[in-house]
Amino acid sequence: MTTIEQTCPQVTNCGNCVRATETIEEQRTGQVAWLQRFFQREDIAWVDSPKSMHYRSRIRLRVDKDGSLGYFKPKSHTLVGIDTCAIADPQINLALSKLGTVPFPAKAIEFRSNGQSVVANVLSLKGQRPTKDVLAEWAQQDGALAGIGMDGNKMWGNCKTEMTVCGVTHQLSLGSFYQVNQGINALLVQTVRDWVLEHNPSQVLDLYCGAGNIGTAIALQGIKVVGMDSAPSSIQDAKQTIARHNLSMEVHKKDADKFQAGDAFFDVAVLDPPRKGCAGVISELQITRPKAILYVSCNPNALRNDLKEAKKHGYTPHRMTAFDMFPHTHHVETLVELRRS
Repeated sequence: MTTIEQTCPQVTNCGNCVRATETIEEQRTGQVAWLQRFFQREDIAWVDSPKSMHYRSRIRLRVDKDGSLGYFKPKSHTLVGIDTCAIADPQINLALSKLGTVPFPAKAIEFRSNGQSVVANVLSLKGQRPTKDVLAEWAQQDGALAGIGMDGNKMWGNCKTEMTVCGVTHQLSLGSFYQVNQGINALLVQTVRDWVLEHNPSQVLDLYCGAGNIGTAIALQGIKVVGMDSAPSSIQDAKQTIARHNLSMEVHKKDADKFQAGDAFFDVAVLDPPRKGCAGVISELQITRPKAILYVSCNPNALRNDLKEAKKHGYTPHRMTAFDMFPHTHHVETLVELRRS
């Protein structure tokens, strides 16, 4: 099998695909062995990414003073110019080939693709915000972008990114988070949904619900879901998705880190916290003795700390599956089901 080092001309200068010299099989073997040692359990399942190349539907490129786009080298502020990226969605690479250099000052630009069209969100420099006309003119070069925004606000065109996950169609605003690898994300959401349904819950709590990536897929099965997240854009998108699909789900703009027992009724909880984890949250969840807690983690270190907290309250891992969300890197997405001992 080939490695990304053999196919990407940028890989040496860029340095962000840190496992570039390894085949996907070697990456899988190394990741699983590391997770088994780290969590001290042998029964960790692994799910491959459907695509190992061109899998990222969202990338953020820095803007140099001369208008060139690129990535910072790892652990540095050295910008490496990029005109194509081997792990970015082909539509993003096509847009980059049409756009060329950036004719206005900016901190960075995030490119968001659904595999058919691309929108861009410009992160402005303080006191140097380009006008709508300048942004629109750049975006429209040879039909490069479907829309462009600045700091999460629409400036021109259609800035929604539409994608379907497990039967639910989402229309995501510029400020709303979504997983970069949509192929593996669908497999992750499907797994969470199926594990939840095994418990035949009367109501599910979806903490850190975002725009409803997981919760809406559960609600589509006729299960009542209550979601909480602090991101206004994501909550607004989730409400619109719920309305379009007529789902039995409600979402609330609330800091999930501050969840307290009594904030919602549930007998199964789903957690998908940011990298820092969710210290203290499981202590609140366990008060109502849910049948299960399903925890999606992008940071094994934070997950291990939260599992220690869960163990104090009698909740231990029943099963664990790792998903290759970020091929060619050391990052991995891990799903754990916790049940009462």
